[in-house]
Amino acid sequence: MVINYSPIEDKHNEFDISKLLVPAKDHLPKWYSEMKADYYSPNVRTCASFVELFNNSLLFVSPGKWWLDFNEQGFNSDGDDVSKTHIGLSSHTFGEGTDQLGDFDKGFHNIKIDVNFIIKSTLGRYDAIYMDTFYWNTRPRFRAAQGILPILDNKEVQPNVNIWVPKMIDRLEFNTGDTIALLYFPMGTPELKRGEVLITEREREGGDYIAKMRKCPYGYE
Repeated sequence: MVINYSPIEDKHNEFDISKLLVPAKDHLPKWYSEMKADYYSPNVRTCASFVELFNNSLLFVSPGKWWLDFNEQGFNSDGDDVSKTHIGLSSHTFGEGTDQLGDFDKGFHNIKIDVNFIIKSTLGRYDAIYMDTFYWNTRPRFRAAQGILPILDNKEVQPNVNIWVPKMIDRLEFNTGDTIALLYFPMGTPELKRGEVLITEREREGGDYIAKMRKCPYGYE
């Protein structure tokens, strides 16, 4: 399966998707990579659950160095040029608006990490599942929001990663390559190919992508 992607803005030809998405199988957790497979005394190296997870996932990683400071009014952020080229930040828990999270849990800040590219399937629907990177960082200061990313062939989408940050934390810092979220592909990891993916107008104000999902099957006969 091929997923086409296109940068939203790339004035100086500096965008590189491999700074955001990397194969999990090439960046295994240290504890896992150091464990030896033992077929006489089974462990996670011979467990289909772990093998499937690492073989069919992409890691969403920090493209550079950046940080977040939280306060009662919201958050401040800055980072290096690489981070600014690849990501943008917003929130569902600060400010007024209709795209809010309601009463989910008042003990967390939400940070929405928007990426500087859009994607589109070449044929049919292809799903990714957002997961935590617990196996890479067992003492995280934030959690990645779980959810489904349906990738369609009849409508482009800009992926984003939402993280939950406990309100007791005042500052988050990210270094290049830090794991942020895991994208698991039940149908196998797709090939990401740079192409001409165009941004099209919405046909309706709300529920536009859900309507497109109903028209895009998982595969064609």
